[in-house]
Amino acid sequence: MNAWNASKVLSLTPVQGETDSRTRKRCSMVTGQMRVCNAAYGQNGWLGLASINLDSSGHITKGTAKMNDSYSWYWTSEEKNHVMCQEVGHVFGLGHTSEDGTSQGTCMDYSSDPGSQWPNAHDYEELATIYGHLDSYNTYATGSEPPSTCKGRKCNSRAFGLGHRIYGNEHFEIWAEAEEDGTLTLHHVYLADGHEEH
Repeated sequence: MNAWNASKVLSLTPVQGETDSRTRKRCSMVTGQMRVCNAAYGQNGWLGLASINLDSSGHITKGTAKMNDSYSWYWTSEEKNHVMCQEVGHVFGLGHTSEDGTSQGTCMDYSSDPGSQWPNAHDYEELATIYGHLDSYNTYATGSEPPSTCKGRKCNSRAFGLGHRIYGNEHFEIWAEAEEDGTLTLHHVYLADGHEEH
């Protein structure tokens, strides 16, 4: 997390949570926070899983970054750093800088370059673009929701679907899930090599 704290627009405060295996495995979202958890989630095809919850204005209100210890035999310490850093970056709202295996010198690329373990200057610039806006509210600071601009029956609709795969390739998949409160949760799944596509 220290590498992400180098951003001029983030001010992260690590908080030690419960460390029992059940809590780590569940890794529930908490409004206004990012939870980073590792546990043995099983050999289910994914190494890392980032999930974010979006309010009706598209702002991230909470998120989780999970690392699957069931693949501890699979990765080097550099690869583990890469996956953890990338999933945290996704919770902040960052996308990939490349998906073709070329190194961009950042954990947000899909390379096996040992130098791609941490965020780079481009990632910090992207965070400044995302979080350097002048909205009237800040979901991470206050945990508040914006004033509703929605009117009519569609306000609480499940227009985004429930648990639908919206994108996938050999490296990752993105799933969308509509929540009962009208928010949307997006799941970014970092896949293990040799997985079966869904």
